[in-house]
Amino acid sequence: MVFWCPGITAWTVVWNNNNGESQQERLKWLRADTSPDAFDVQSLTHGEVTQYSYRLTERRAEALVHALYGFAIGVSGHVQMAIYFDDEADLETARAICRSLDETGAI
Repeated sequence: MVFWCPGITAWTVVWNNNNGESQQERLKWLRADTSPDAFDVQSLTHGEVTQYSYRLTERRAEALVHALYGFAIGVSGHVQMAIYFDDEADLETARAICRSLDETGAI
């Protein structure tokens, strides 16, 4: 699913926990799969949801693009978002979108 508004695009995928892995096992897997170019890595747990995020600066069609990758890991699955934003000033909006996720994908 894609959410879009001028300056911000958020790609969203919801994954089931078909293998019955714990949140910590899935977090470990996500961390291992994180780009070596990632920075501003954050992880926190509140209630039954563990959130993990990191930033990347990506080159797309001769331009640099700011990206925030965020995951909300729950018991039954996790939500994955890639939020691209044109202006560094939109970082806090991207963070607020990530923080608002729960394991059902609700925003």
